[in-house]
Amino acid sequence: MPANKPPDEFYELVFRTMPIALFRIDTESSADIRSELMALPAELREDFLLARPELLADMARRATIAEANDRAAVLLRAPTAKSLIGTSLTHYWSRRMDSYRRSVTARSSGQYLEEETQVVALDGTIIDVIFAMAPVSHAGRPMTLVGMVDISDRRRAETELAKVQADFAHAARIASLGELTASLAHEVSQPLAAIRLSQEAALRWLEKPATGLEQVRLHVNRIGGHATRAANVIDRVRQMTFASGAARQCCALGSILEDALALVGPQARAAYTNIVVAAHSVRSLILADRIEVEQVIVNLIINALDALKSTEPKSREITVALTESDGVVICTFCDNGPGLTGTAEHRLFDRFFTTKPEGMGLGLAICRTIMEAHNGSITATNRSDGSGTRITLRFPALHTRDALCHAPMGSGEG
Repeated sequence: MPANKPPDEFYELVFRTMPIALFRIDTESSADIRSELMALPAELREDFLLARPELLADMARRATIAEANDRAAVLLRAPTAKSLIGTSLTHYWSRRMDSYRRSVTARSSGQYLEEETQVVALDGTIIDVIFAMAPVSHAGRPMTLVGMVDISDRRRAETELAKVQADFAHAARIASLGELTASLAHEVSQPLAAIRLSQEAALRWLEKPATGLEQVRLHVNRIGGHATRAANVIDRVRQMTFASGAARQCCALGSILEDALALVGPQARAAYTNIVVAAHSVRSLILADRIEVEQVIVNLIINALDALKSTEPKSREITVALTESDGVVICTFCDNGPGLTGTAEHRLFDRFFTTKPEGMGLGLAICRTIMEAHNGSITATNRSDGSGTRITLRFPALHTRDALCHAPMGSGEG
């Protein structure tokens, strides 16, 4: 502190000139409620306020702004800082009383609080802020100092970035389907051809005496089965073309894996590649966007198929293993291709890095973004025996309580 500045004058200088919204809050009028709160053990105070929301609302109504700087007026859309003095906190915290409750609880224990939250300006604008509260004492009097920083622009930028990333992911799914087009067309053409043959056979049996009705019934049933098979292929393609929503649900990773393998199975067969699934007993569920996770798996299988083009057809193999350990659900993909060379092992998930002459270098980068958004990870290494690449996906397993909270009603997964 400068020697020529008395404490009060220095406080005034800092309060007025700091480039953030600063407030001093007067809570003296709610001393009776604070005394009731202080009489409880610290660990029970927030639960007490949760059970008595009317008391918290009364505290917000009684608490007022005793002092504010010019930045505070700008933040709360007030004509001047002076016009804020004496206003109740009720309006400002009307959207996020949970943050106000935590600040009251922290204040009662003499603790600081900092969190991202929202406040409501005088004109009704909802503002995203970093909120910091500090209980202090001056001249024997307790005071509550509050600072706020407007992060609305950052929030908007994050939202836009998330939208761009979602659009990229959607485009990558469409691109993946482009690579699967030939094999999917073949997969659909088979049941359609079988439907035609069964229909012709049924017509021939109809021309015979009544003894042929059982054969007609058999061929009609086959038509239904073939139609269902074709519809399932089309439905898998349709699901992949959807722009993914942000909603996540409680899922079994094994179920997502099955759907993804069904989608890429025709291409694997066309490439003379055997996919071996070594799934162990995995009981834990994950919280996931099914479409996004399926996209990751499809992308990894397609990349493995590309890597195996230089391997003898009769030897091409991709092994998929599903395990869990220490609260983590793990899915590994191993191929027996040439492996990663040069800087590929360290840069494989970088944007615009690719080992394919025609590649854009976005597919695996998007996979990493999706995994990080699921609080998981994706890593790539060469296999220990040097015969190919191992890519590992790790997802945090849901605890039983979380699974109950997030599982959709009637999902049947488990």
